[in-house]
Amino acid sequence: MEKEVKEVLSNIQCQIDELNKKVEKAILTSNNGNYTYTSESHNNDKK
Repeated sequence: MEKEVKEVLSNIQCQIDELNKKVEKAILTSNNGNYTYTSESHNNDKK
């Protein structure tokens, strides 16, 4: 059971890291004066 808990916590940490990267990208974008934000999936729908 301890192994499963560690695996779940590791997965959560990976998801948090991915979200933090998206937030950092949004902050950098807004600092550059570009306040428009579109998700990658939204951009893929237009192609």
